[in-house]
Amino acid sequence: MNSYLLYPDKDGTGEAVYPSFHDIYKDLNINIVLKTMAQDDVFMMEQIRNVMMVPLCRASEVEYRYEIIRDFQHNPELAGELYSLGVRGYKLAGQYKEEMEQNRRKATAKTSAIIASLKFIEDSMGLIRTLRNLLQRKEIRLNSQGMTGLVQRLSKYPLDEFIDFHKNFLFYTTGGEGIFSIRISGGLKLSESRMKKCQNYHYNALKGTSLTFMKLYYKLAKKDSILIEKEQLEKDIGVFVESHMQQVTAAYQPLIDDCIRFLFQFAKEIAFYQGISTMQRRMKELQLPLCYGSVAEDTRSRHIEDLYELSLALYTQTYPVPNSIHTKGKILTVITGANQGGKSTFLRSFGIAQVLLQCGMPVPAKEFCSRLFSRIHTHFTRKEDAMLSRGRLEEELRRMSDIITQIAPDSLLLLNESFASTTEKEGSQIAYNVVLPLYEKGIHVMMVTHLHEFALRLYEENREGTEFLVAERKENGERTFHMLSGKPHYSSYGTDLYEYMIGNL
Repeated sequence: MNSYLLYPDKDGTGEAVYPSFHDIYKDLNINIVLKTMAQDDVFMMEQIRNVMMVPLCRASEVEYRYEIIRDFQHNPELAGELYSLGVRGYKLAGQYKEEMEQNRRKATAKTSAIIASLKFIEDSMGLIRTLRNLLQRKEIRLNSQGMTGLVQRLSKYPLDEFIDFHKNFLFYTTGGEGIFSIRISGGLKLSESRMKKCQNYHYNALKGTSLTFMKLYYKLAKKDSILIEKEQLEKDIGVFVESHMQQVTAAYQPLIDDCIRFLFQFAKEIAFYQGISTMQRRMKELQLPLCYGSVAEDTRSRHIEDLYELSLALYTQTYPVPNSIHTKGKILTVITGANQGGKSTFLRSFGIAQVLLQCGMPVPAKEFCSRLFSRIHTHFTRKEDAMLSRGRLEEELRRMSDIITQIAPDSLLLLNESFASTTEKEGSQIAYNVVLPLYEKGIHVMMVTHLHEFALRLYEENREGTEFLVAERKENGERTFHMLSGKPHYSSYGTDLYEYMIGNL
């Protein structure tokens, strides 16, 4: 059985992660988003990060997750209740696997393994039944394919009948009666033995009684049975029963494996949705809008309304200046303009939103419509190597080389002030030699740059698939943090910052 809460027809095992997910995590401040979602829950944070770093490839997969999120919005407490059960199940399955591993090193390995398996089946099936009953409560209203499918699969599982049947096998752990039939051939050779019946309730009724009473019980109440005193056959009977129970637990093994797989899978998947529910509540408290994104049919179009930088909003607990862009037929976006004008913030806001869309999460915007990319790469400026083993330019070129070897035709590349660690002329030439071949291959690039010679050269070439945005600066030097379409500026207006700082000395 599978939970199928992330994909409609698979568990996601083996799905490709972003090749440069470490850079994405660092450059886009994903850690701030994760901390908001998971709070101090390390397990939840790890599972959310794993889901976020695997991009969805189809619009139907994005909508599949959005529908489940809407179900949790309509049932506000449900995600938390399911997550609690998920964590219990994850720990239960983990403890069982650990116990079985330890049992292999024990002298009483067989007996311990049988007891552990019987106990795990009892606990895991009981937990899954609790999960089913929770989802079948009258007040719960579910409409998504993912959640209704889970309910249907749990409903078809004969949990109640199986739990009642399994109780009989607990005589091995709690005490009771087991009825075996033995076929003996000539020479007292055992040719066949069968477990015909087992029950655990008689033992409780006779527990603590004397051997004399037991003999009387079997003589009067069970006239078809002969009591053999345990001292005579205790060891041999123990081996006999143990052998039978080993076969019983071996028959159970496919079920045990299925329960382990389900409990692990469900816990990891529900952690993702509980994190989203937590973030939605936090965003509502801060009065920060979220929307359900959509996937553009035209792979060269974007329709984005009031997009803001999520990590900045969560860190400052304020609503940053939003931006809107509407483009068609563009694959290269070059952003220039004044220092401290919000260019890098805008680039990061788009990167975060794109990552969230591609893992089926709500997006920090009023509207967000963009295509899906199989890979996202980021190349943001970094501090110089602390050990001075390489300079900034060398480090930038090394990272760019790694990206070029991994990039694919349906990739997105985000560049933030790349190659600014050398001269204007040299940096412009490097940038041109890197960006132009990517453009010609149809790879989407969005970049912030202060290399004015490079930006102006691209602008004058007037390529059809290129757009240029400029960070708005008013005549008095005020930054509005809005990105406007326009010709690249010749200046980053660093003198504005100089005058501001000198004026405040």
